[in-house]
Amino acid sequence: MYYFHLMESDKRLDLVFQALADRNRRQILSLLSERKYPVSELAEELNAALASVSKHVSYLERSGLVYKERSGRRIFCNLNRDSWFEVSAFMSQFPRFWQTRLDELESFIEEQKE
Repeated sequence: MYYFHLMESDKRLDLVFQALADRNRRQILSLLSERKYPVSELAEELNAALASVSKHVSYLERSGLVYKERSGRRIFCNLNRDSWFEVSAFMSQFPRFWQTRLDELESFIEEQKE
C-alpha cells in the first residue's frame, strides 16, 4: 500500500513539474497567487488567445495546481494551495542535501590545510 502511495505521489509530482516547465503556465500561477481569475481575464492579462490559455489552465488543473469553481455564469480559476505542500515537501530535501555536501567540503578543506 505504501509503495502505491509513493507511485501516485510520483505521478502527481511529474505532472506538477511538467506544468511548471512552461513559462505561460508559471505566469498563470503567479497571477492566481494573488486572486482568482476567469479564464478570459487570464487571457487578457497574458495578452494571449483564449484557446491557448484554456489549454494551459486545463493542464494546470490536471496537475492539481489549480481548480475551477462556478460563480453564477462565470467560471473562476483558483490556485490549489494544498498541492504546494507536496511540492514543498519534495523540494525541502535538497537544502539538507547541499548543506551536508558543503559541510563535507569544509571538513575536507580544513583537513588539507593541516
